[in-house]
Formats: sequence, structure tokens, C-alpha cells
Amino acid sequence: MCIIVAKQKEVKLPDTKILETCFKQNSDGAGFMYVKGGKVVIDKGYMDYKSFKKHYDKLCRKYHNFENKSLVIHFRIGTDGSNIAKNTHPYPICSDYNIMNKTFYKCDLAMVHNGIITDYRPKATDGDIVDTMKFIKDFIQPLKQGWSDFYKNDNMLKGLEYLTNSKLCFLDNKDNIYTSGYFINDNGILYSNGTYKTYTYQSKYVSKYTPYYNDYDYDIPSEGKVWHYTYKKDGTKETKTEPKNDNLKKFDLDFKVLGKNDVLITEDGRRYEINIDNTYYYDNFTNIVYRKQKDGAYKQIFKNCMIQGGAK
Repeated sequence: MCIIVAKQKEVKLPDTKILETCFKQNSDGAGFMYVKGGKVVIDKGYMDYKSFKKHYDKLCRKYHNFENKSLVIHFRIGTDGSNIAKNTHPYPICSDYNIMNKTFYKCDLAMVHNGIITDYRPKATDGDIVDTMKFIKDFIQPLKQGWSDFYKNDNMLKGLEYLTNSKLCFLDNKDNIYTSGYFINDNGILYSNGTYKTYTYQSKYVSKYTPYYNDYDYDIPSEGKVWHYTYKKDGTKETKTEPKNDNLKKFDLDFKVLGKNDVLITEDGRRYEINIDNTYYYDNFTNIVYRKQKDGAYKQIFKNCMIQGGAK
């Protein structure tokens, strides 16, 4: 579900094979942000690896491999909004969607995002935008108006992590990078998840799928809310009892059945290709995946996920 690659000043650029892997596994468009002449340059909308690599090489020649400059690159997997150039990252901090949609723009502060901000997912009436844009307009821009350098405050960045359950990266016009959420530090480069590396994983629940990434510690919830159902003979839900644990939040689930060839992408970049029908269920509103147990109960197995494929 996207990856952010952030290179501070005086840190060497990542190998181009790493960037190619990032694009292949997050293939819905890429963009750059860097500083020139006291302004953050947003340069985005590269929808295939060939155009991305051509422009990346041009920038590296122009800025001497960014030896004395910061560079942030974002590779997108689309969730909300169309997979088109204007919906790629980065975005300026402002309240105007038309400005956010510009594929080349200069500003004082810009950001990229990795994850899904559930409370800011756009509605149909919002138009063809993404959750990041809505979050910037409704939360980050008002915050900036009242606190111009909020992104420099560690407590504020921690609060943004809890609020969004995501990874954020800001670049200001002084060429400084600030991050919110857990990033992997690999040879000085910050990566928002493990999708810059590849190797294979086999699960008893899902088919073999390449790549799988887990070369660092990350907490994925394996326990969660369990609801008990009775079923009609045709397999549809008839009644639902409350969770046995009274402390669990009570709400109705709007499940989508995940079928073969649907791909589940977890918040740390793991990718699972489903090969068992009528076993996994996705709640589109909460972005939670549940597994149906033998006793008819639903058990939360992943939160903050996205689905690629034809979920029914």
C-alpha cells in the first residue's frame, strides 16, 4: 500500500534496482519532492517505470546524485481515487484540491503518505480525490495555519501516527525531512515498509506469492473481535450474537467475500494472494480483514489493509 523512500542530505542514493522493485510492487504512479531555490518542488505523475527512471536519471545528473540535497520518492498503490497522474504523491499543504492535483508545483511544505486514513476516505460527492488529499485539506492545513512548524514537534508527529495509523513524511523549504510512524533505516535511507526488498513466503492459508517482506520487526495484530453467527441452509447470515467479551466494540460488519486472485496487502507491505474461497472477508469501511472460523465465528486477522482484485 505505497512506499516512501526518503534520503537525507549527505546520504547516498539507493541502488536503482531497489527503486525498480519499489515501482514494480507499488505500480500506480510515482513522484518526487526536493528543494530548489528555497522552495519544495513537487514533481510527480510518472505512471510507468520507464518514464520514472528516465526522469530520475535526469534529476540525478542535474543535482549531482543529490549528494548535498534531500530527496523523497513516493511509489503509489491506489486505494481511493483513480490511478492517474494527478492522484500520485507528493502533495503541497494547502486547502485547494486543484493545486494538489498539479503534477509540478513549488511550495514551502509538502508531504507524502503510506497507508489508509480511514476517517478521511473520500465520499462520492468529494470527486476523484484520495484520502491523503482530504486529510491535508481538513486536518493538516488548518493545523499548519495555527501552528506553522507543527511537523518539527516530536509529540505532534507521534500524535499524527496514532491518528492516521499510517506513515507520513514531510519536506520543508529548508531541505529538512520529518517522518511520522515507523520507518526502516537501511544504509541511511528511510523506507516506510519492506516492499523495497523481495523474497518468497509460504502460508498454510494463502498461496505462494512473491514478493513477501519481513526482514524487520513489525506488530501485526493476530487477535481481535469475534462475532458468532447462525446460518441459513443457503449460507447467508441469519442472526448475530454479541461478542463474548463485553469490552469489545459492537457494530455491524459489511463484509465482502474475498475470492481466488484477490490480493490482500497488509499495512507493512505483505502481499497475500487468496486461494481459499469463502474464508476471508473484508470490511470496506474499517479496512479490516476477518477469517471465518469452523464454528461460524469471524476473527480479525489484519487491520488497515487494502484489497486488489475483484472482491465480490
